[in-house]
Amino acid sequence: AMAHPGSVSLGLATLVSLRERASAVTVPSWPDGKVLIHRTEELVISPAGEVLPAQTSRVAHDAIMEVSSKHLLRSTQTRRIRKSHSLVMVVRGTYIATSYLEGEKPWDVRRRVAQARLLATTRHGVLFTGESALVTLGIEPWWNNPDVTVRTDARSGKPALFPAVRVGEIIVPSVAWHCRRSGPMVEGLEAEGFWGMPLAPIPLLAYDLCQRAHPLQAFHNVSAFLRFIAGFDRWDLVGSRIREARWREHLIQEVCSLGMERGHRRTQAVLESASGGIESPAESTVLWVLTCLVRGRQEVVCQHEVQVRGRRFFVDIALPEEMIAIEVSGMGKFGGTAATADEVALRFSRRQQLLTDSGWRFINVYYEQCRDLSALVVYLRERLCALGVTVSRPGGKLWAAQSPELFHRDRKF
Repeated sequence: AMAHPGSVSLGLATLVSLRERASAVTVPSWPDGKVLIHRTEELVISPAGEVLPAQTSRVAHDAIMEVSSKHLLRSTQTRRIRKSHSLVMVVRGTYIATSYLEGEKPWDVRRRVAQARLLATTRHGVLFTGESALVTLGIEPWWNNPDVTVRTDARSGKPALFPAVRVGEIIVPSVAWHCRRSGPMVEGLEAEGFWGMPLAPIPLLAYDLCQRAHPLQAFHNVSAFLRFIAGFDRWDLVGSRIREARWREHLIQEVCSLGMERGHRRTQAVLESASGGIESPAESTVLWVLTCLVRGRQEVVCQHEVQVRGRRFFVDIALPEEMIAIEVSGMGKFGGTAATADEVALRFSRRQQLLTDSGWRFINVYYEQCRDLSALVVYLRERLCALGVTVSRPGGKLWAAQSPELFHRDRKF
């Protein structure tokens, strides 16, 4: 198999299928008669003959897991290790050095612990899927303290617990191990591999992201996955949307062909609505709520480009026909210090004034508002109605009320 843009390998049959639907994409011949999806100036051939994205040195190194097997110690000498205080248990018999976790931000500790848990459970016949696969790919899942989810041919068994990990004052709560039977559904599908980590076939991975999860969680995770495999780039919106649409169509067809008795309709609904343009969980939340409010009556676009007076701007989420821009703001957008925040806020205000002068109307949503779905629904409905947009109560296949676990601090900061 050769590498598809985004460092995810695909079988030849899939590449041929994608080629036939990618009329806007150049498809060069391969020396031995094989073909590959090619994006101009975005693929290179390694000395070993592998086809890789030209951005590999930047993208892959940013995405590669920080924790490797060299950071882990496997030992049965539990009492001796506990006395040393230099190691902390990830799972029974596997430990990670506390020095590798100390001094890090709480969310960075969670990310490294999540990676260590995956490495500790890597073995023959186990394929990571769901949010575990996202962690492996370097994608930030909805939960930054996710369960470990795998597919295997062995009997599923009962969920087990990974212990809580304590590093100084930081505690990473315990999570569960979910083992699902692969069964005949993976026959004819090609398992993926990323930096030596075994992943479930892409269609099955997408399906698992939508199962046993709140619709918002599934929406965010599938959006983040689409962004990854499509190589979404706001500076190449046309190409990004073509690649995203191609992947969306491919995944919907492949998920339907899995023959699942349950969950395939919900998965299809998520795939049809998810957007590779999202850049944060807060944006996912707002886009998801808008999708449930508008329900196809209005076009809702993520990363919408607007040009004013020769300048190029990108709106987080837009209703283009109504010229309504929804901006999602948090500390990440305005910087980590007061001085930086003031400077960025000034630029943001000037930008918004330029867009307002050209006819755009704004709805501003702050990160804190995204943690209360009921209040966010009321706020967006009121603001949209005030701007002349008719919306109904939230509903549709994607809607569900907020669950207690969705924003629980044990799972998500």
